[in-house]
Amino acid sequence: MSNDLMKKIVIKGRPRGKGRPRFKVMKQGKKTIAWAYTDSNTKKYEAEIKKELKKLYPSPIDNPVLVIMEAIFPIPQKFIKTKDLDPDELFNTAKPDIDNIIKIVFDAMNEVVVHDDSQIVGVMAYKKFGPEPRLEVSILKDGNEA
Repeated sequence: MSNDLMKKIVIKGRPRGKGRPRFKVMKQGKKTIAWAYTDSNTKKYEAEIKKELKKLYPSPIDNPVLVIMEAIFPIPQKFIKTKDLDPDELFNTAKPDIDNIIKIVFDAMNEVVVHDDSQIVGVMAYKKFGPEPRLEVSILKDGNEA
């Protein structure tokens, strides 16, 4: 669904969370230099989300937004073999943590959907199992001008 107040993207494949920062330390003579960086898998996934968002948002909006995220993971073999369980109704409690999924989406939205992620005023996010792994992100724009 996509209209003026709500837009949605779907990223196919297993959802990823924001990776922890990595640190590099180098010695230059008597000086030690250290810096943090983002791992390449996190950069690639965030870029993929950004690419899809840019299709819907050619420039950042001024309005506050609400975000709904559905992270759908592959169904584990143990659930496929159990006939009395409906794996599509089971929530996923394994990694990645939901806050890391939220973080990577919010970082991708920065300067694409919104000027700053402080404009994101609410979020609903959950992880579950399903036949087609994907990340669905719905963005609801407040109809009132900011």
